Amino acid sequence: MRRSLVLAATAFLLCLGGGAAMSAEPGTVEGPEQVYNQAMEAYSAGRFAEAAKGFEAAYGMISDAALLWNIGRSWEQAGELERARDAYRNFLGHHDVDAELRVKVADALVRVGGKIQARLDATTQAARIEQLRREIREAETERNAELIRKLEAQLQREEAQREAEAPPPVVTPEPVVTPEPVVTPEPTLHQSAELPARGPHPMSWVALGVGVAAAGVGVWMLVSAGDKRDTVNAAIDGAQQGFVTQMSRSEALQFESDANRNATIGVAMLGVGGALTVTGVILAVTTRRKGGPAVSFGAIPGRETTMLTASGRF
Repeated sequence: MRRSLVLAATAFLLCLGGGAAMSAEPGTVEGPEQVYNQAMEAYSAGRFAEAAKGFEAAYGMISDAALLWNIGRSWEQAGELERARDAYRNFLGHHDVDAELRVKVADALVRVGGKIQARLDATTQAARIEQLRREIREAETERNAELIRKLEAQLQREEAQREAEAPPPVVTPEPVVTPEPVVTPEPTLHQSAELPARGPHPMSWVALGVGVAAAGVGVWMLVSAGDKRDTVNAAIDGAQQGFVTQMSRSEALQFESDANRNATIGVAMLGVGGALTVTGVILAVTTRRKGGPAVSFGAIPGRETTMLTASGRF
């Protein structure tokens, strides 16, 4: 009988590649086989917690290590990860088991360990809710209705607790606006004199024009002085090197004198041009006038006296 249960569990493993063990061949109706077959029916119907308990009962009768795979797989499908881990570890503690099945159990133990660690890492309420939603999506992929119902119930409890612990919304009261008293102004009489708009004074344009022209002449004179000095220096350098030059000493002195004179005039013209330009700008700014009321006269009558007012530019 024990050998038939072992063969049944191994046959289910090889056929489904990781599912729970299939039912044994119909034959005897002894206690362990009957319990085993009932557990198989529960597993096939998606009642994984019931199946795990049935496989545990069968294991208690015959202590076959192959049934530990059925137990671990059933508890894993039921979402009881710690129980599944214990069953897988118990299986790996046996050394007289099939090598291929041993590899599958080791892989399952790693998978279950990762799921348990993910739950332990979800320390906050928001993280636990997100972890439950992730497990629900995985259960939906596997079409595990029992686990979906269990996880959805846990998710509802977590969300209800979050809503109960959430602080009430802060309601900002509307500001109370006190209307200002309406003051009826006393009747007044006003009369204003308008000043027309006026552009810059013509002298500002004259000063700007003369200043720019003088500056231009100054620049030209300085450039001319530089050219004359360059000509004299070139003739002197050529004479020192033994070249024949077409400039006499008197001509060189005359060029030097002209260069000094042009330089002096250029500096003077630049100074005068700069001063006139600045003067023109100042006149343009200060003499320009906008239009508007110049002087405003008013009278505010009272009960017994009248107040006279005058304002504006005088």
